[in-house]
Formats: sequence, C-alpha cells, structure tokens
Amino acid sequence: LGRGEPDVVARLGAVGFTVLLALAAAIFLLVVGLNGDSLPFPHNSQYSDAVTSHWPDTLFFKRSLAAGEFPLWRALIMAGQPFATNPLNKVWYPPQWLAVILPPIIHLNVLLWLHMIMAGLGMRAFARRIGFTAVLAGLMGAAFAFTPRLISAAGAGHLDIVYAIAWLPWLLWSATTPTPNPSPAGRGERTKEHMGKGDPAWSPVNNSHAAHQAPINPMPLGIFAALCFLADVRTSVFAFALTAAYALWQWDRRRESLIRYGLAALITIALTAVQWLPLITTLPLLSRVGLTPADSAIDSVQAGHLLSLLVGDWGGSNEAMLYVGVTILALAAIGWLSAPRRLGFWLVVTILAGLYALGDNGFLWPPLVRLIPLLLWLRVPPRAWIVGIFALIVLAGYGLAAMADPARQTAMRALTLRFSAGMVGLGVALALITLPHDTFHALIKLALLLITGAFLIGARRVPIAAWALLIAVDLMLMDTSLITGKSQAEWLDRYQPLAQALLDASAARVYSPTYSLPQPVAAYWNIQTFGGVDPFQYADFVPQFEAATGVRAGAYSVTLPALGDDVATSNRGAVINAGLLAIWEVSHIVAAYPIDNPDLRLLGQIDGVYLYANTLYKPMRDMRWEGANRFSVAAGSAEAGLLSSSHGWSAQMTPTRVFYSYNEPNVWIGLVISGIAVIGIVGAGLIGKVRRPREST
Repeated sequence: LGRGEPDVVARLGAVGFTVLLALAAAIFLLVVGLNGDSLPFPHNSQYSDAVTSHWPDTLFFKRSLAAGEFPLWRALIMAGQPFATNPLNKVWYPPQWLAVILPPIIHLNVLLWLHMIMAGLGMRAFARRIGFTAVLAGLMGAAFAFTPRLISAAGAGHLDIVYAIAWLPWLLWSATTPTPNPSPAGRGERTKEHMGKGDPAWSPVNNSHAAHQAPINPMPLGIFAALCFLADVRTSVFAFALTAAYALWQWDRRRESLIRYGLAALITIALTAVQWLPLITTLPLLSRVGLTPADSAIDSVQAGHLLSLLVGDWGGSNEAMLYVGVTILALAAIGWLSAPRRLGFWLVVTILAGLYALGDNGFLWPPLVRLIPLLLWLRVPPRAWIVGIFALIVLAGYGLAAMADPARQTAMRALTLRFSAGMVGLGVALALITLPHDTFHALIKLALLLITGAFLIGARRVPIAAWALLIAVDLMLMDTSLITGKSQAEWLDRYQPLAQALLDASAARVYSPTYSLPQPVAAYWNIQTFGGVDPFQYADFVPQFEAATGVRAGAYSVTLPALGDDVATSNRGAVINAGLLAIWEVSHIVAAYPIDNPDLRLLGQIDGVYLYANTLYKPMRDMRWEGANRFSVAAGSAEAGLLSSSHGWSAQMTPTRVFYSYNEPNVWIGLVISGIAVIGIVGAGLIGKVRRPREST
C-alpha cells in the first residue's frame, strides 16, 4: 500500500486466500448451527425456503434420478406442476447435480459454503484485475462473501439467490481486461512522482489507458452469465444489467470488442436454452404473468429503512436488508470523494440500485415497470440492492487505497478529518435515539461509528490489518443475527405420526388450510398435496383451487392457499367444497383447528392437528402413478381435475386403462442446443490448450 507489506502477506495468492476463506466460511456456518442435520433459518422464525422448497426439490430430484427417471413433472404439490421447467428447482444448474451423491441436507449446506467461497474469490479476482493489491483485494473478497445481504438471503433459505450472487463478481471480472500498469491505489509499486491525481494509471476507469487495449474473452463471460442465469433467473437480470453497464462504461468503441460481447451473449443464450426455451412456452400459462405493480412491489424498501444503512438492522427483514457495514460505507464515501469523476460510475450504480429497491415507495420503479412490464415478474424490488452493495465494496477498496497513497496524504487527511467528525457526531445522535429501546445494539453501533471515525482521523497510521479486523467484527455481529441452523427433528421428524396416519388411511391427496402438513413432510413421505408453496402456478388452476377451498387471496400469493400472519388460524372462515375437492382426488384434510363441514369426517387429532376424511371422495378412477412423468386411470373415468389437458400432456387409450404421459418437447430441444454449446466450448478449450504449447515452442 505504498509503505511496504509483510512478505508473507504480499505473497498471499489465490490458493492461500481460498483456503482461508473456506475455513472462515466453514467455521461461520458451523457456529450458527449448520451441519449434516440442520438447514438455515432466520432467527425467531419457523419457516425457511431452504426447508419449504429447496430441500423437497432436491429430495425429489435425487429420488427420481435414483429410480432411473428424469423428472419433468412433480405430482406432490398443487395437484401437479412442471418440475424441470421450473427454474426454482435448478435442474439445469450444474452444481445441483451434486445431489446425486450427497444427502439433501448436506448437499444444500455444502452448496451454500461453496458459493460463499465463490463469491469471495470472484470479488478478489475482480479487484486484482482492476489493479488492487492482494491484501486489499482479499479484504474486498471477504467483505463480499460475508456481506449481510448474502447471509440474510441464506438465512431466509433463498439459496438460489445466494448462488446467483456468487457469480456476479465473476461476470464483472470476465468483462474486464487486466490492468497491466496497476495504479498506486492498487499496487503501491510506482514511485512517488508518478502517484499524482492526474496520473491516468491511478484508476482503470480511464478508457484511454492501456488496460483496455486487450480484448475481453467472450467464453468465460458467457459461461459465468449462464451459471448466474441457471442459478436464479431473477437475480441474473440485475447482474446482467450491471455487467452491461460496466461493459459500456469501459468500452473502447472498437468493433472487435462489440463482436466479442455479442459472442458472449450467444454463448449464454445457447448454454441456457435448456431452461429458457421451455420456460417461455410455459410462462403464458402461469399466474405470475398477471402480476400487478402492487403484487410485485412486495417488501419494497421504506424511507425508514434507509437509516439501517448506517446503524444496521440486527435480525431484520432479509429482503429489506440494506446494511453493508458501517466501516465499508464510510470507506466507500471516502473512496468516491477522493476521485468523484473517475469513480462516478460506482456511485451511480449504488444510487440507481437504491432507488429501484424503494419499489413503489420511490420514483424510479413505477415508471420503469410500466416501460418494461416483464420486470413485474421479478417481484421484490430490494433484490436489486445487491449490485449497490457490490459497488460500495469496490468504492471502499478505493477509499482504503487512497488513504494509503503517500502522494495524497495531505489532501486525504483534510477529507478524512471532516468526514470522521461528521460520522462521530451522527453516531452519538443515533445512539442516543436508540439507547432507550435497545441498549446493547445502540452501544455496539456507537462503538463501531466511533472506532471507524478514529481510524479515519489517524488513517496514515492505521494498518490494513486493523481495518480488516474492524470490518470483520462489524460484519460478524450483523451476520450472526441473520441465520441459524435448525435440525431435522424440528421441521421433519416431529411430523412423523401425522404422516404415518395419512399413509395408513391411504390418502390420495391432502389439503390443509393452515399448512399443517408442511411441504418437506409431504415430500419425504411421498404424500400428494392439493396446495403448496411455489410461485410456479398454473393460471387456470388457481381459480379452481380457490373455488374448491373457499380461500380467495384477492392478490398474487406464492402459497396455495394464501396464508395470513398467523398461519394456525388462517382461512378459518373459508367454506370448503368437499365435492370439488373430491374431483381433484383430495381424500383428506388436515387443519390446526376443527372444521364444521357435514361432508368431512373427523378421524382424530394428532399433535394438535385435526385429521378429516372427505366422505365425497370415491377412488373410482383407480389412479396409479408410474414414475414422475406418467400415470394411468381406469378407462371411462372422468378427466376433470387431472390436468391431462395441460401443455405437454398426452393420452394413450387401451380397453381397460388410459395412460397419460408428460413430455415437454422444448426441454429436449433446449437440451440439444445447450449440449452442442457445451461440446463446442470444451472442444475450443482443448484446441486452445494444444495451440498454446505449439506457439510457445
């Protein structure tokens, strides 16, 4: 950093950083309670998408492959829905195939650990590519791997979002050409007379600099974009937007560069065809297409949440988690103020991401979704904030680098003195305001702000290790409040008596107005349910479901039936139509309260759950499932309630039975396209390896 670094630190390479980050991530996950018997949850919550969705998805995928069948359809939830076409199931995401060899719980925890590592490695690689030292790049990588937004997503069980976030820095890395003459803000190797503000090498944002003379390689850019898309379609939209803006910002206006970006886009399109091709044909059939702005703006950041940027929100909402670390925020401000024009791109990214996160509480999102209605499909505007966090960490790196630049000590000292004074004053005011309500956290906030301010005042004498420690303490205090592990005994094993009772009663399909038969329980014991938790819902199924259950949400809901804040009392006034349920093969109903309906017969009460038999259900169809994608019924049976007319289903008649098969043809077309792309990429890589030794010879 201009004053020399310890040899062991200076030589710390990617391998050493990977080992340290892997150990840190493993220790963190173990400390918060994740192991071979537990999955991530938010603190003080009994629900997590890791358990509700990802674990059942992984279990079904693993069981189907073990049975020798590729799962195109899943009958277990919502009376059946496409499985491979649903991007939330990540069938086409390569790391998901580790489920073949790993138990589902271990699989999900290992993937979380691996993607935390990939996120940190990616940020470090990007920082190194734009000219930062190994030390600063490593600090930026660790800050991104443990950023509270990523950890809060993991705690909520939004593992697909974590996976996609991990590929964001790799996208930026692959869209950046290496800096051959790194800046003093990056390496600290240039002489003092070359470290002035006017030096074009100070920042890689100068498009005339030699850093942008080498063309980008479209292959890694296309591959990382494909991985991001396959991990989570929604998050990839924000990642692609940032990458496109960054590429445009550093574009040298040469035709060759434009062609290479075009090739990268074609590679991404080809590699992901197996996902997007069947999805675009199914999308018009889904209820999500009818989202209104009010439905889509759920969890939008409110003005009051903006204060959490500075003071944090321990154990707060995972979707509205804005906190990036008070130390990182202060350093980011210093970084931008040190070179506002050169680093203006990252400030603009931060501001735009913040405005989008406000959703319908701001002025950017409403006209944007009117202009681009497909953005409504993404829902939850605050998820765009991850690109703002990325930009803030980049600015923080520049802030540390600027304070360490010997040629700029005088100017930086005046800047940091003024900034730290304001930070300390604001910190004291905020602490006094929050002290009566939350003494412990108020004191922590005050301490972090005061220490950060003190570090800024004495920036010249504060070693990088001290900044690293302060950032680590800041992030760990927040992160440990956002995630905890809960064992299988809590979310699966304790429901065994209820599941066994349904199996003993030969339940064909079960409905619960109160989520009394959780999705992982039904998946484990292979019990079909009429409702479920999944945003991938057939539009024509939802009204039929509401008519049968008497529950009308009035707005888009990812759960069928829609559930209130108190799940145990939800839908108590709904009038169940047992006849319509019988058409849909619903033989039993379970609820957290007694149901007064003459067509339902109480079988008993198990651990506070009431179990009813639907007296109108008659198993006259003799329905038999023969794998994930095929079932048969007795000839002459009514077809209502079978979804047999849905896209992809076909029927074959015999004198005694009718055989229904599900086969989404676009899946196989997409698989061929993606397969050819993979073969082409592997072939190009092998040819490149052969040519390089020949050229060197």
